[in-house]
Amino acid sequence: MDWIDCFRAGGSNCPVPDYVPTPRTGDSNGIVLQAEDYDDMHGIVAAGDAIAYVDNGDWESFSRVVFDKNWDNLSVTYANGGGAPTTVTLHADSLTGPVIATLQLPPTGGWGTSSTITVPFMPISGERNVFVAYSGGVNVDKFSFSAPAGLGPNLIANNEFEENTNGWYSWNGTLSTSSQYAVTGAQSLRATDRNGNGPIATSLNGLVMPGKSYEVSMWTTVTGAAASVNVTQAVNCAGQTAYTWLINPVAVQVGQWTQLTGTLSVPDCVLNDIQIFAEGPNGGDLYLDHVSVRAKLASNLVSNGTFESGTAGWYTYSGVASSTTARAHSGTHSLLIGNRTGNAPAVTDLTSVVTKGASYGVSFWVSIGGATSANVNLTQKVTCDGQTTYSWFVNPVTINDGQWVELKGTLNIPTCANLSEFQIFAEGPAAGVDMYVDDVNVSIPTVTNLLTDGTFESQLGSWFTWGTGTLAVTSARAHEGSKSLLFSNRVGNGPIAHSLLGVVQPGKSYQVSMWTSIGGAASASVNMTSALGCDGADSYAWIVNPTTVADGAWVKLSGTLNVPNCNLTNALVYLEGPGTGVDMYVDEAVVSP
Repeated sequence: MDWIDCFRAGGSNCPVPDYVPTPRTGDSNGIVLQAEDYDDMHGIVAAGDAIAYVDNGDWESFSRVVFDKNWDNLSVTYANGGGAPTTVTLHADSLTGPVIATLQLPPTGGWGTSSTITVPFMPISGERNVFVAYSGGVNVDKFSFSAPAGLGPNLIANNEFEENTNGWYSWNGTLSTSSQYAVTGAQSLRATDRNGNGPIATSLNGLVMPGKSYEVSMWTTVTGAAASVNVTQAVNCAGQTAYTWLINPVAVQVGQWTQLTGTLSVPDCVLNDIQIFAEGPNGGDLYLDHVSVRAKLASNLVSNGTFESGTAGWYTYSGVASSTTARAHSGTHSLLIGNRTGNAPAVTDLTSVVTKGASYGVSFWVSIGGATSANVNLTQKVTCDGQTTYSWFVNPVTINDGQWVELKGTLNIPTCANLSEFQIFAEGPAAGVDMYVDDVNVSIPTVTNLLTDGTFESQLGSWFTWGTGTLAVTSARAHEGSKSLLFSNRVGNGPIAHSLLGVVQPGKSYQVSMWTSIGGAASASVNMTSALGCDGADSYAWIVNPTTVADGAWVKLSGTLNVPNCNLTNALVYLEGPGTGVDMYVDEAVVSP
């Protein structure tokens, strides 16, 4: 503030502070860079909501863009009234920095006619300055970096092949990285010396879960001659391997990249092995790039979360709810709670769509008006067995006028006998402050389960005990599906255990959850314990403290496993606690990064 004080005092040589841009952040879905909202430029004119008068050699830059590793698509909305395509090149850090994307923007038929082109984008993470260089005339509206809608993060660690071929193999050919062709980045994966139908394969063991569905995408091209390429899945359930086409044969031209997409439906079985591989051409080289395997997310439980067509499903009190175009996080409309004479909330009822005992991820985008700033929180109202409670599931967050902020939290639905009401609402600003809500999502979050035998639909897998009793899969009760794991005829504190050696890594943290039930007693305490060994010396700790479980009820035990950074010689998790004669059940065991 020294320069302001200097100016007010009549100074003529007041030092002006350096401009420090704030980070540009998006969300899990992506980020939009409005072309006219640049931090620096050369030869460009901001014309309303676009840039114009762009010529060869002109450029613009956007400072401190925070990228997410799951954004793997780039879209550009533009108008090109000329007769030739314009090349747009995006660089990281400087105009001579690494190229992160190159696009051709074909003519659109006129300067008043817009088009959007979308290309694969090699994901990057962290804060980067983005420089955009233009080769000719074009008007640009915006650049959008995005993740695929309705899908979880990419489970394939080496999916761009910029450094090596790790995680990929062939049984009839030689794999290497190649700079001859690339969809994104500078390299792709190449299979040469193929004697016949030499595939490019990867294992999905430990990445996918039985009974779940995943979206598979990969880009391919060939050399030698045009050929058909298909993707095959090889799944071993309980010792039997089945081969089926995941993606039917698609015609691919020499040197031209073609996207292959399909759905991988993993059988609900004891999964011993699962692979996918691209194959098909008889001879010639086969290339892959920009590969992804993503879990399909549950659909949004909120039928009207965008407010593009009105306020259906939402209401307030002490105010007026309306759909407005005054501001929006996405699209053209948001929900406005105006004329607020008190703590008027934005309320929606989820009673008919939630499941008792389930957990849901919740996201609200919220803005305020009529005050410099205000606090907004998310509240749940629950009526269980006739008792109504209110609690915050997202604590108050300060929001500035005109700013959009994402509020994210988790809803844990109780398991009471009669769940007669379950509502969520945004609230908090004082009377007279307008509150805006947009892009509301309530869904079951995607979890990557490192355990392949946590559902017990076929057999007990690698679960074991060192206590006296009988450990077996049972259909007597189950939290999900038709079966669970039962430890009966227990003598003493016999546990249900699973080794995590080879599953978890030293120095990492993991979320561990198990659903448990008991039988043979009115109730019993169950806890979750870890045994972690470094250089042969074991230490024991409760992941979840003793929790009371009633006969016939299912209770979720969830906690964090912190693996020490050492030479790991033992890693166990187990449920224990009930006394002699009390049966113990476990189902839906999950270990996730």
